Amino acid sequence: EPEDGPTATALADLAAQTGVHLAVGMAIREGERFFDAQILWGPDGARLASYRKVHLFASERAFYSPGDGPVVVETALGRIGMSVCYDLIFPGFIGRLCEMGADLVINSTNWITDDFQRARWGWDGPTVRALAATRALENGTWLAMADCTGPEAGFTSIGQSCLAAPSGLILASAGEGQGIAAADLHLKGSADLARWQALATYRADRRPEHYRKGD
Repeated sequence: EPEDGPTATALADLAAQTGVHLAVGMAIREGERFFDAQILWGPDGARLASYRKVHLFASERAFYSPGDGPVVVETALGRIGMSVCYDLIFPGFIGRLCEMGADLVINSTNWITDDFQRARWGWDGPTVRALAATRALENGTWLAMADCTGPEAGFTSIGQSCLAAPSGLILASAGEGQGIAAADLHLKGSADLARWQALATYRADRRPEHYRKGD
């Protein structure tokens, strides 16, 4: 469907009925092209932004077209950086959202695994939570990750939807099953946040001019 199709319209109505900001990952169509996308609606049901996934994984490239850049949108909550699934693997991309002023990064995802990935390589719930925590920690940002759960097409969607603090602390997680993870996020102005940010000056301490020496 297009980004203003019937599914998007129903989700916009839901945001308005409940008075919340709502970010949802969904496939959208534009002409003959398809995009893996995330759409953000405001509490009045207005579409605030659409983001099209930049990093396509494996067979996705046969179906989807890639997006052309990062998106950070100003909201009443603060500045929200948008990301989809595989984007979270790339520290430079999440870092770019934070450089653009994101107070909160939202990742709509479907991390999948199977017996080989789980048993041989440990690609499962703890690793997925650690990925969310690491991206939050290294960027000093709040991060919300919403993940599918359950069996599908021979794989298992890992779940572990969670909220991570700028310290990497997992504030809430839905675990492996369906559910809700909720926590209070003080995006700005908190004395505790200011104290943590004074200690954790990771981004300011980077020295990228040295990272490629010796090539």
